[in-house]
Amino acid sequence: QISIWVHRSDHGSTEHDDSQSVERATLGSSYRKVSRFFRTPGIMVLLGDTAPDFEADTTNGRLKFSEFAAGSWVVLFSHPGDFTPVCTTELGRAAQLESEFTKRGVKLIGLSCNELGDHAEWIKDINAYKSTEVKYPIIADPSRKVALAYGMVQSEAPT
Repeated sequence: QISIWVHRSDHGSTEHDDSQSVERATLGSSYRKVSRFFRTPGIMVLLGDTAPDFEADTTNGRLKFSEFAAGSWVVLFSHPGDFTPVCTTELGRAAQLESEFTKRGVKLIGLSCNELGDHAEWIKDINAYKSTEVKYPIIADPSRKVALAYGMVQSEAPT
């Protein structure tokens, strides 16, 4: 299945709200399904948007995202909570492939809505389970400030 996001502005008058209509076309077996929703700028980061800058505590110390990302491509991946099975395997696989990303000028950084102490324990689990060593930073975001800025979680959704 392939998902395609089509953007177009629906600004008919100056009194129109600042939403953008986005059509989502899902191409599957033998049919095409299109659904619409409205996106308010700043709620979800899309291709072409400027990435929100932030400062945060990570497993590798405090960092400012714009300084961390300077001169590189960055893969910022988010997981709602530590110790979940899928997240553990994904972060472990990313750690195994980190040298390949580095060769291509790409930095990895993870995010989870847990405390830094939880991350330290989770990394031990990831390293043991995937026979690897997580070296890239994982952002501690218990307030969900960063996750919300990037539209990774809904404001009212529990983690």
